[in-house]
Amino acid sequence: MNRRALIIGITALFVGAVIGHLLTRAFLVIPERADLELPVPGDSPTRAFAKGLTVRIVPFDEGVSIEEAVDYLRGQARTGVEIDGEPKPYRLNFVVADPNHAAKHFNLSLRNIRLDRLCERIAQVSGMTVSFDDDAIVFAALTKSGEAAAPNGP
Repeated sequence: MNRRALIIGITALFVGAVIGHLLTRAFLVIPERADLELPVPGDSPTRAFAKGLTVRIVPFDEGVSIEEAVDYLRGQARTGVEIDGEPKPYRLNFVVADPNHAAKHFNLSLRNIRLDRLCERIAQVSGMTVSFDDDAIVFAALTKSGEAAAPNGP
């Protein structure tokens, strides 16, 4: 093998590794512990954890349903850090309580937003409410009186 081919091969390998690294960093959720707000008394564990996660890209630009949005959130809420002895990756639970399928489809494009604020924004634009329970983040449909529907129905 001549020297030129060796240099080209090493350069291609290096460029591929750099591009792969940049793409991975662009689409991963990074726990930003330096920005983590102090816990508020009464905050649930799910809200406290969601405050520490930043979603870099929110690509909801084709009229997504609440179920599609929650599937995306599930993927974005996975981390590679060990939390209180939980096995890696730690995951948040999401529940959609929309028995009558009343949630609106919506478009939403954001960058670098905390997961808790993203959940609140999704609930706002889809016509639902969000609550951060001890074991899950719950999106619930609004009833006619403006209150959240119970997870098992109105």
